[in-house]
Amino acid sequence: MRKELDLKMLYFFRALYLSGNVSSAADQLDLSQPSGSLLLKRLREEFNDTLFVRVGQKMAPTPGAQQAFSTISTILDLLDNQLISSLPFDPRTSQRSFTIAMADISQIALVPRLLDICKRQGATQIKFAIRHIDDNIYSALESGDVNLVIGYLTDIPESFYQQRLFDEHYVCLSSTTHPRIRQAPTLASWLKEQQVMVQWDGTGHAEMERYLARSGIQLRTKMLLPSFLGVGNIVASTELLATVPGQVATWCAAAFSCVAWPLPMHCPSFTIRQVWHQRYHHDPGLIWLRQQLAQLTQAG
Repeated sequence: MRKELDLKMLYFFRALYLSGNVSSAADQLDLSQPSGSLLLKRLREEFNDTLFVRVGQKMAPTPGAQQAFSTISTILDLLDNQLISSLPFDPRTSQRSFTIAMADISQIALVPRLLDICKRQGATQIKFAIRHIDDNIYSALESGDVNLVIGYLTDIPESFYQQRLFDEHYVCLSSTTHPRIRQAPTLASWLKEQQVMVQWDGTGHAEMERYLARSGIQLRTKMLLPSFLGVGNIVASTELLATVPGQVATWCAAAFSCVAWPLPMHCPSFTIRQVWHQRYHHDPGLIWLRQQLAQLTQAG
């Protein structure tokens, strides 16, 4: 690697490699698109290699770029960790903004309690941006666009850390005034009632649906919802049942006229984890955030 390479060029190389888009890479570094194009031109001159070629809508790395990426990432990771770990973090004075990706189950169960912790610790200037988990979540964690992801996560890559927060199980949710469900339902009564279901692949709920299918259980689905956020109001005002995670049921029972019952059959639980990239393992601010989330889930 030549002496002419500066840090801005290396950071741009990494951003472009991960995003596959010149404009996106420039945005991550608070640069204009023309400045990003100029950096790419300089990188090509220094490496004497095209480095990135357009394939469809993406800028794909050449073999030369693929070979250089490991070395450049190692250099920048060492630099980032050294700089980050040397910066103090005081939640009482910090104005950081944390981006957390999570399913709506975690939004219901964790976000209000996290905000309460911030209030009690005097961390009144810290801000949070909550977003949904999507197919690009691991790339977003690696690039730093997302600081932390919380949810039912499987096949986690080796370059990521993970920590169990809590185990979740399913219950039956009904209206407190349901004319037929006045006690824990039997299997026959549960299957007889119509249900509102949440259809969202890639979550613990999707695993639940697959388990029921393997067990030969077919529920009478009246309505499909894209998330759990509307379940409580619908169940409270209708005769529909819902099969939901326990934390969702607790929230629904507190906010609406709902009651939770044990399911009439055994169903597997699933684990909610927080996951972060190894690049940010020593970030004092993220260490504080992960500790708060771990402590509040352990406290129940």
